[in-house]
Amino acid sequence: MDFERFTFVFVAFISVVYSAAPFTLSPSEAENSKDSPPSVTLKPQIIQNQCRALPAASDATLQVLKSKKNCYIDKTEYLHKMVNENETQVFWFLARPRRFGKTLLINTAAELFTGEAQLFQGTYIYSQNLGPNWPKHPVIKLDFSALETHTFDKVYSTLLGALENAAMVHEIELGTPNVVTALSRLITSLYKKSDNKTVVILIDEYDSPYTESFTVNEELANQVLGLLRSFFKTLKTEVAKIRFCFTTGITRLSLSDFFSGANSAVDLTMDPEYSGIVGFTRDELTQYFGGFIEKVAAGRESSKQNILKEMSIWHYGFRFTAKNESLFSPISVIGYLRSGGDVHCYSDTGGASRFLIQRLKTFKQEALRLFLGSSVSEESDECDEEQKITAKHEELTGKINYDDSTEPEALKALLFHSGYLSVGDYNNETQSFTLKFSNLELRRDYAKRFYHSCTGDSPTKMEKRINSLVKDLDLSRWESFISKLDSFHSSIPYYLNVNQRKGLEAWFQFTMYLASQFSTYKNVGNPLMEDATNKGRADITLHMNNKMYIFEPKMMANPENAVYECKVKYPQKHFFGTMEEVVCIGLKFNQSGDVGSWGVATFSQEGKLTGESGKILLTNPLSPEEKKKIESKLADFRKEYSNFTLPTDKIIEFLTQIGPSTGNELNFAKALTTDIRGMCIFLGNIKNELQSNVKGIIHGFLNRNDPRKKEKKGGPNNGQEILFPKN
Repeated sequence: MDFERFTFVFVAFISVVYSAAPFTLSPSEAENSKDSPPSVTLKPQIIQNQCRALPAASDATLQVLKSKKNCYIDKTEYLHKMVNENETQVFWFLARPRRFGKTLLINTAAELFTGEAQLFQGTYIYSQNLGPNWPKHPVIKLDFSALETHTFDKVYSTLLGALENAAMVHEIELGTPNVVTALSRLITSLYKKSDNKTVVILIDEYDSPYTESFTVNEELANQVLGLLRSFFKTLKTEVAKIRFCFTTGITRLSLSDFFSGANSAVDLTMDPEYSGIVGFTRDELTQYFGGFIEKVAAGRESSKQNILKEMSIWHYGFRFTAKNESLFSPISVIGYLRSGGDVHCYSDTGGASRFLIQRLKTFKQEALRLFLGSSVSEESDECDEEQKITAKHEELTGKINYDDSTEPEALKALLFHSGYLSVGDYNNETQSFTLKFSNLELRRDYAKRFYHSCTGDSPTKMEKRINSLVKDLDLSRWESFISKLDSFHSSIPYYLNVNQRKGLEAWFQFTMYLASQFSTYKNVGNPLMEDATNKGRADITLHMNNKMYIFEPKMMANPENAVYECKVKYPQKHFFGTMEEVVCIGLKFNQSGDVGSWGVATFSQEGKLTGESGKILLTNPLSPEEKKKIESKLADFRKEYSNFTLPTDKIIEFLTQIGPSTGNELNFAKALTTDIRGMCIFLGNIKNELQSNVKGIIHGFLNRNDPRKKEKKGGPNNGQEILFPKN
């Protein structure tokens, strides 16, 4: 509709709560307003559900919203709490992700303190006896994201220019080339010019010059950080002339003078009382955007409930304290609704994005650990307790040195402030939070950025490589699949410790996650990392076209049969019968990270082995020479242990059939003999005489079933090994 094309709405975000507490003035303001008419108690006029169109970034002021008669979700209750209920507190700070509503909040505060009371009709703060007589304050509003950051001279000159522009608004001449002096003169001049009325200072995206300059070089970033420290230190020296100073950004930089000592800034980032100061609550989403949600549902022939569920999985989950509900990302919600339900609408091409890439390059091991150790908020946990990512309050809000390459914990704080990680549960005993990815959208975005930081591949190249890998998997082109998997692993940075089992398996898990999320060849179900059954854990399981693929990666030095270990962890009742096929893929990696040996076993829906490929096999016919060795060894064994009566043919039957069997391995052995202990002792004696695949199967079987393992852990005879009685 043409009307919708040209009419926009922006949202200021807040649940409306009423209070009987009056909006009081500071003592100096009360003195200045003695001759003013008495304030009038105004009945709030809350305008609801009048969003005519989805918001545009240009609608970032209350004045624009009013002129277009578009909806405004009121957040002024928080401003009231900051200004009126904490009169003696001057400096405030808030860190929130990009495009989360911080700029609109800053602009709303500017309109409030310039005395434009008529704009606030129908808001919480207007209902608190604000009236038309709210005394004006001189306002300095600075947007640090507008500063140029190619060189330090550019940063310095554009910051000085921003101060000069602010001075021109109030017809003040600064007359100095020094930023610190200019800031001090601006505050003092405004204070005097307004008959000693205190000044309001609003700073948006304060950390942008630092994060932008960091992508140029670290030396420049450190120079910029020094400038910011001087800037905010100067603000504190002028505290007597400042009524209210509110600073927003994405990260909390190491500005010790600003966040500590006398007149330090109050950090609202993890304050439960201010958790909803920006962002959408679930109630706000449904109340104000219900019509748009219904429109998307109709266009996709779905229900409103299904659309809300999808939006929750992809765009919900931002949680900054353990005591409050999660929030939706405004930019993601708007993008989703405008596109008619495209979940892949997150895009952040600003300085924070480039800064994150830089930090991922520096802390690659920590970056991969954080990815694999963090599940998705609002989703079921897929991580072991020991894998979960935790953080104490001070780790997220304390002194953080992003430029210190020896502090990987700084990456965790950056991801929290950037919105990638959100607060999960809080453990009172350890006094720490569990951190999770905020939602699926952010986890995918993080994976893409991390992959790029490791390989340099563009998203297009990554997608092409992923599609080729998935196509080979789907068509069972195993030689080609292994070759392309090696290609992926060849891009592993050396500092991910590929020659270490956990580092290699972690990269393999990450590769499979990429396959599941970014394949456009075919839809691949989300992989389960360390998927558990009552028989153990397989490292990766994923499904495609009603097939379940089970991967078991191991190092070459591990003697176990990787395909057998993959199969034995999934007894028939776990997947067989629910999938058309179950494909067990055993991989053994060498020290360089390449696949040194591999094997694939395919099972039918009934659990019957239907095919094998590769060198690691389940079906391993024993050679005549091996059978003779078994017979000879068994004869010698019986001389030592006369009560072991299992015949040679039963031993051979066990060794040749346990591989392809999909039943319980211990039950399979018990069907042949009741003397499991004796059988385990003999298998231990003979395994090194047999081919490697059979040897690997025996090794795994003994690890799980040898009774002597339990005896050594504290059983009979004080844990000493019990042998069979001799003749």
